[in-house]
Formats: sequence, C-alpha cells, structure tokens
Amino acid sequence: MMCITCHTSWTTSCGGCHLPIQANWKTERHHFEGGETRNFATYNPQVARNEIFQLGRHSTVKNNIIAPIRSTSALVLSSTNINRERIYIQQPPIASSGYSSQAFAPHYPHTERRTETKTCTDCHLSAANDNNAIMAQLLLHGTNYINFVGYNAWTGTGDGVEAVTVTEWDEPQAVIGSYLH
Repeated sequence: MMCITCHTSWTTSCGGCHLPIQANWKTERHHFEGGETRNFATYNPQVARNEIFQLGRHSTVKNNIIAPIRSTSALVLSSTNINRERIYIQQPPIASSGYSSQAFAPHYPHTERRTETKTCTDCHLSAANDNNAIMAQLLLHGTNYINFVGYNAWTGTGDGVEAVTVTEWDEPQAVIGSYLH
C-alpha cells in the first residue's frame, strides 16, 4: 500500500463538472495554443467533493499497489449556438474510439499528514457494523452520493421516454422550486 492511503486527510473527487459553451462569444484561449476563439466556455465545478474516499490499484509501474483513486475527468458539456438554441445539453464527451470522459485514476491527494489521517473504519468494517455505505464507496460500488441533477429528468412512459425540465439553464443550474431558485 502507498503510505498516503492511510496518511491522508482528504481527497478531492469530481463527479460532473459542467462546461456550458456559448457560440460567437469571442474570448482568449486559456491553454497552450494562445489566440482567440469564438466559443466561450465557463468552468462550473458543480459536484467537486472532498468527502469521497476510494481505493484502487496503481499502475504496473508502481507494482499495482493499493492507492487512493478519484474521478478526474467526469465532465459534461452543453452548447448554445448563435441563435441561442440549445444544440446539446449536458452530454459527456465521447472520443471517436468510443472512450468517454469518465475516468478514474490513482491520485496523490497532497493532504499527507501525521495526524488528521484516515481511521481504521475508513477502510475496515467497524465493530458496530455501521459503516457499510463507507465501505461500498471505498470499494467503488457506489452509494448514490453524487446526485448531479441535470437540466432534464428522464422518466419512462407507456410509449417511451420523456424529458421533464427540472433545472434552470443559466449557471449555476438551480433546481426549479429549490431555495436557490
């Protein structure tokens, strides 16, 4: 096991960062290529969390040792064209090879500590048997903890599938009827 598996305080994990893109909005490019673009994309980390702690195997270069892992690229995109029409809404990018943007990878959390570390029951069953959800999350079985509410909720009907709008379009996307709305 990597030392940081136990000697870490917390690890960030992302489960649905949203990039809403506006067409024909001139902006400077923020990466290596420089210049300007006609598409403006804000960055809205709606579901960045620090409560999630998951373990997995590192690469063969690290002898497949146990290490903290995290979701590092869980991204969804939306785009509005020049006519303010919504072209696509909260779609995960998919490469031509078929791979999606949803990825998990070993992560050095940069919160290594001597104190304020993980406890035994963060990774092992407690004597009181009250940490089943923590164990399910740790072992990547999921706990329904990150509930990213998209623009539409999808519901099955007798004739097919129907989309019901449940959030505002503008960022941050408040759920209609919530205190933020």
